Amino acid sequence: PDPALDPALDPARWADALTFEIAPLLDAATEDRMPRPSPDGRSLAFRRGRGDVCILDLESGEVRTLRPGWDAWVEYVWSPDSDWLALAVSDRDFNRDIHLFPADGEGTPVNVTRHPDTDAQPRFSADGKVLAFVSDRTGDEGDAWMVFLDRELDRMNERDLEAYFEAQRKAVKKRKPLPVSKAAAGGDDESTETSDEDSEKPGDGESAADASAPAEPAFTREDLEDAHRRLRRVTRIDGDERDLLLMPAGDRLVFTASGGPEEGRGVYAIDWDGGDLKRLGGSADLRGVSLDGGTLVTVSGGRARTMPVSGGGGEAFAIDERLEVDRVDRNLALFDEAARILGEGFYLDPAEKGLDWTALTARYRELAAASRTPDELEWVVNRLFGELNGSHLGMRANSSSSPLRESQGRLGAIVEPVEGGFRVIEILPGGPAERSPTPLA
Repeated sequence: PDPALDPALDPARWADALTFEIAPLLDAATEDRMPRPSPDGRSLAFRRGRGDVCILDLESGEVRTLRPGWDAWVEYVWSPDSDWLALAVSDRDFNRDIHLFPADGEGTPVNVTRHPDTDAQPRFSADGKVLAFVSDRTGDEGDAWMVFLDRELDRMNERDLEAYFEAQRKAVKKRKPLPVSKAAAGGDDESTETSDEDSEKPGDGESAADASAPAEPAFTREDLEDAHRRLRRVTRIDGDERDLLLMPAGDRLVFTASGGPEEGRGVYAIDWDGGDLKRLGGSADLRGVSLDGGTLVTVSGGRARTMPVSGGGGEAFAIDERLEVDRVDRNLALFDEAARILGEGFYLDPAEKGLDWTALTARYRELAAASRTPDELEWVVNRLFGELNGSHLGMRANSSSSPLRESQGRLGAIVEPVEGGFRVIEILPGGPAERSPTPLA
């Protein structure tokens, strides 16, 4: 068959022909989600329950709690050397700051933003010396900010800083993914065999996992203690900047903006010092950046796309598949997720209201299994939520529009239901009912 006639036969879609064996890393009674592997491949950070940040040792299987908490919206990213995690987490006044936690759990964390407005989306440069984030501290709008975690960078003049960033741009071009062991790939050995040619890359004794990995710590605890005094505001665009990405070299930031000097909403890039603001494209969700910092991954309109950080061009990837949906299985999955979220995050223990949440969930689950439409499922879930008698609880089911649906106007009449139909109480003057050639009866 001709690939031009059937896109599914395009050789570029080779990944469609692969199958993967999927097995759980954790099989616990707790709700575990938001996995974040460490750059060295040895650990996995994840959120347990309502807001505990935990770390799984992938070799031993040991799980330890880095930070117990209640904030289900906690964000966390690893430092490039896997020694720290940056957590954007709220306190009991719902103020969010960015704290750096030692990954080994030894020592106290350091709040590096310290402000009564929201700080979120922490992002490290590849060498760990630069941290970028989004803050609402100016004008109640989200702006991109950054800080040199290494205090020595703050002491550099403009020429020395440019030399530093140039060195980082060259270093990140040599970054490679972690090597895959034969054991992990189904082989006999625990390490991957390399040829003489491969052993020479990336060169100069640098790690194949990350050619820019620092040989010594990127910063000290003393550097962190006054980091909140050395913050730099990068963007000054009207509206919010979100979906922040820091390029691996630390010299440039990419983000989405709700407004902007060039054609408004879209994806923008800017230098670390606020210069060279450039619009890269229209509205899209930023998903990541390549190891060498040259390519962005975005999603827009349900389609994945790559685009150069320099702007222009890009490639869209066709993702399509026919699915057979079992309505009962779908509704039960939606019901279970809704019940889990509320049962896990409700502000009071349901037992304090004299309720057995597990038994209630099982009871309403039978109704959910019998529901046929999104509206019916919504009705069932909201009755379950109503058992808690709490404020601002509810679920709204999304449903696609029927091609048979037609817009409906108002009759201009007040009616009340009666057996067999409706009784007309009043016809509004000048309305459609009054002007109709067929009078309401």
